[in-house]
This record gives sequence, structure tokens and C-alpha cells, in this order.
Amino acid sequence: LIEIKPITNTDDLEAAPIPDAAPAAAVDQAPPTASSTSTLSLTPANTGTLEDCIPKVAPVEIGDISQISMAEVGSTIDESEPPARLEIDTSAFSLESDEGR
Repeated sequence: LIEIKPITNTDDLEAAPIPDAAPAAAVDQAPPTASSTSTLSLTPANTGTLEDCIPKVAPVEIGDISQISMAEVGSTIDESEPPARLEIDTSAFSLESDEGR
């Protein structure tokens, strides 16, 4: 649950300090060269399946569902009373646009 309240006193607001970015770690390795990659080779693609990754699920008996059917198009499924209309006072909020600045 999030509650949004308008700001009523801007004197108490302070900008959060922005920490300095940490320097990037130095890379001790040189990029690979043609001589260091000459011993590498490509192998054929694995043409197997992922059947061994399927989780094993034991079958479970379910109750009789023979009386279940789909409702006709346009029929009312939920016949409960709708909730009362909620009136929210948004007069204290404003919308500002950065366009044209």
C-alpha cells in the first residue's frame, strides 16, 4: 500500500547528497591476440533436447468437472453489487510539465 500526500512545506526539503562514483577497477589482462586464440576450435551445436530439464510431476486425481461449462458471450458472470464510487480529493495536487524549458 502506498500513500501519496502533497508536500505542504518545502522549507524542510533537502537534496540528498550524491556520492562520488568509485573508480573503475583496472584490467590486468590484455585482450586476446590471434596467437592466443589459434588453439581454440568450434564444436558442432548440441542437437539434443531439454527433456531432462522437465520437472517430474506426479499425476493427481481431480473431482468430477463434467458439469462445468463456458458462459454464453455477453452473459453476466458476477452478479454481486458493485462497490460504491470512491471520491478522492485531488485538488491539492498539481501537474507540472518540463516542456518548453
